[in-house]
Amino acid sequence: MYIKKIRQETILPTKAYNGDAGFDVYDPIGHYIKAGETRQIKLGFAIEINGKEVCLMSERSGMAIKNGITSIGNVIDSGYRGEVSIILFNSGPSGVEFAKGDKIGQMLIMSLGDQYMREVDELAESERGDKAHNSSGF
Repeated sequence: MYIKKIRQETILPTKAYNGDAGFDVYDPIGHYIKAGETRQIKLGFAIEINGKEVCLMSERSGMAIKNGITSIGNVIDSGYRGEVSIILFNSGPSGVEFAKGDKIGQMLIMSLGDQYMREVDELAESERGDKAHNSSGF
């Protein structure tokens, strides 16, 4: 993967530990997200990933548990070369303040493998079958 700073003061994504699935991403200027608000935060960098990968932006689990901050609609295709952003939603009861340099999400690079679709008249049976939501009892 290649990464390019768009603003000099941008903190590039990092991994805290070897083996971490995602790279931490940082708020480049500081933001406030009101309760019930959805906010797109531009991160100050662009990436180049290969054609068999996708970049997924995700919330940090601690932010979700403590403040109700989740990410939505964060798929970045391999052909995109613009500034990377993360879309955050505040489902919590009060606003959340992020300072410049705060970790606000994580970036995961996932391999797509070979993908194709073929229309068929029937699908193979499975243990789950057509059971939808809550099918495992959770």
